[in-house]
Amino acid sequence: MKKFRLDTRKKKALAIIISILLVFIVIFGIWKYQQSKNPANNEVEQGTVLYNSKYKSNAPGNLVFPAYTQDITVKRDVKEIPIVLANPKVNKNVYFKYKLSVTKENSKKNINLGETKLIEAGKALNKLPISQSKLKTLSIGKHKCRIDVFAYTYNEKNNEKIKLNQAYWDVNFTIE
Repeated sequence: MKKFRLDTRKKKALAIIISILLVFIVIFGIWKYQQSKNPANNEVEQGTVLYNSKYKSNAPGNLVFPAYTQDITVKRDVKEIPIVLANPKVNKNVYFKYKLSVTKENSKKNINLGETKLIEAGKALNKLPISQSKLKTLSIGKHKCRIDVFAYTYNEKNNEKIKLNQAYWDVNFTIE
């Protein structure tokens, strides 16, 4: 029986192949780590939500809306609210539009601070631009805030968007 021997040429070739594989593994690991750090690429806590904001099953025909439960705190001179507004990948051919409104103290009138453009399925925004003039009308302190999300589909034949459903979440909005 013949013994398997490695001469110097074979050793060098094997070392080069192993080195290249290690480099690819390290690059892939770094890429995966960077993706996991970016909240826009992560799956947002999800549940299928109808008008009453209770979770339903994710059966075909239902839409999946991200759940927003954290309170929002901003400084008075902020131009963007740091909030991840996402449209989960499972909502194929569905576009989301978010609207953030705050109820002024001792008033039933809602102030629309900002809204997004249509967000495709599997995409997200990391911040919401807001109206500075409307933010300055609010006093420093805690306010009631409503995050509305509207789901649309797009009819290419008639070039129109069709509203499918909507959901909302009530959170606290604090201005420092």
